[in-house]
Amino acid sequence: MQNPATTYMITNGTLDVKKLMKTWILHKGFPLVTVVRKGKIISVQQEKFLYRVEMENWTSDASYLWDIPLTYITSSCNFTHCTNAYLLDQKSGVIELPEEVEWIKFNVDMNGYYMVHYAEDWKTLIDLLKKNHTALSAKDRANLINNIFSLAGLGKESLEKAFDLIEYLTKESSTAPLTQALFQLSLIYNLLEKKGEQQLAARVMHRIEHLLGDKIDQQHWTDDGTVSERELRSTLLTFACIHDIRNCRKTATEMFEKWMKSNGTMSLPSDVMKAIFTAGAKSSDGWEFLLQMYSSSVSEAVKSKMIEALASTDDVRKMIWLMQNSLEGEVIRAQELSHIIATVSQSLPGYLLAWDFVKENWKKLTRKFHLGSYTIQNIISWSTSQFATKAHLLEVKSFFESKSEESSQLRCVKEAIDTIQLNIQWMERNLAKLQELL
Repeated sequence: MQNPATTYMITNGTLDVKKLMKTWILHKGFPLVTVVRKGKIISVQQEKFLYRVEMENWTSDASYLWDIPLTYITSSCNFTHCTNAYLLDQKSGVIELPEEVEWIKFNVDMNGYYMVHYAEDWKTLIDLLKKNHTALSAKDRANLINNIFSLAGLGKESLEKAFDLIEYLTKESSTAPLTQALFQLSLIYNLLEKKGEQQLAARVMHRIEHLLGDKIDQQHWTDDGTVSERELRSTLLTFACIHDIRNCRKTATEMFEKWMKSNGTMSLPSDVMKAIFTAGAKSSDGWEFLLQMYSSSVSEAVKSKMIEALASTDDVRKMIWLMQNSLEGEVIRAQELSHIIATVSQSLPGYLLAWDFVKENWKKLTRKFHLGSYTIQNIISWSTSQFATKAHLLEVKSFFESKSEESSQLRCVKEAIDTIQLNIQWMERNLAKLQELL
């Protein structure tokens, strides 16, 4: 996201950039702006967006206020040149529109670093997307999906509305909203699967297929198209092959077998390479061949796709071998370890294996990568990101506390603990609701 301070020059008076920047540099996190529309009058109010479970109580005093350059478009003029701006530098403010409008959308094209909650207007925006989604830009549509799922996760909006909003996606063809929706639904699917809610997870997958199945079927196994179309193809086909939906795995396996017969000399389209490798690595012969090709491959981009495919195997012994081997840096390079752990921890048996591996090899890991390194941060974050039970929360806390003062105080450890707490809260808030919805 761009820096909000430099996005727009504000129309109501001059903009004190220094003062504005100060509020963004000094405050942790980012703001949530709640919008209430009454006729021509739009009330806006800011508060801290509590993504994380904050230990210190946040008081709503003026010391924790941002200077937020708000941007908005309305139904009376919704083109880029119609972008209006308003600087919210108080706890709350009032915008008076020249006329009443059918709808208003804030944070035009996701240019600002703030979340928006339309207290009473979500239904209006949901209806707009269903009737005429192109009234908003693709980035604005993606922004609405991101905001409503984030708010539902915090209990500020209902999950029902979030699912209602994405119903329009069967008519969507742009990359940003489709990939954003897939990202949000994948998060929910992953949490349910790891929590042992297999039936419910299957129903989420069914919903994903209902919304995106036709889009998956329409993808070509080539490298044609714009950058955006190619990104969508790669995302959708990789997802479909990992989760074995539509005909993805069949097509990909056929292409993998041809590539294997050519001894890796046949050229594969780069957009669908990861999907092909993922499907190929499901068989024992395919996995062995891919490992052999990894060792002889020179291209970094191809190596990276091969590693992720190798790590997405269903074979527990292969997962353990990959992590162990990468730590030793023999066949698999040590720099691949955080990628391997990230991929392994997404799968059902893998998420427990990844955490066990981190616990058992903590001394070796910190000796090799150093405590505050980016690699250690990634390893901690990925190996704990799927936990959603109090038992796991306690285990992760106790483990780092037992190691050293330094490791328990690491920012990434605190963030990992916050993530688990958020996952637990999400489950408590939304599990029963999901059972009704799906």
